[in-house]
Amino acid sequence: MKIVTEDVIYEIQGTYHIQVWRDGKLKEERIVPNIVTTVGKQLVLNLLGRKTAITGLEVIGIGTDSTTEVVGNTTLGTEVTRENITYTSTITGSGVAMTFSAFFEADDPGVTYDIAEVGMFGNGATLTANSGTLFSRKTFTAVEKETGIDTLTVDYSLSF
Repeated sequence: MKIVTEDVIYEIQGTYHIQVWRDGKLKEERIVPNIVTTVGKQLVLNLLGRKTAITGLEVIGIGTDSTTEVVGNTTLGTEVTRENITYTSTITGSGVAMTFSAFFEADDPGVTYDIAEVGMFGNGATLTANSGTLFSRKTFTAVEKETGIDTLTVDYSLSF
């Protein structure tokens, strides 16, 4: 008797949910699927292999560059600011998902800007631009965040 098995390997999938708030009301939002970078996939393998001195995802960064993302990216195009993340995880009958969230205050970073890119960073990432490993990146139609008035939330949902 011959037994045939079929294994299905799903690509890691992530979606960014970007919301700009003014006076407690939603001003604008974007929901965009991302790409996981080559160095981001390497980070996952290093975490699974328990490589020493490797850390997980830590911050979400935002920027103003609208150049289309590619798997070879290692930084955002023009990073403006970043914030530490909080996270929650869920397990359902069909899979596992984790949501990473970051909140950007009205005065962060102190200037009005048009957000056009977002990225998730890990492996030693700090609040300093371009630190750590870029796990994922996405560009989108820009949304304005006015300093002193608008707050911003970025949720990144990752599932596989």
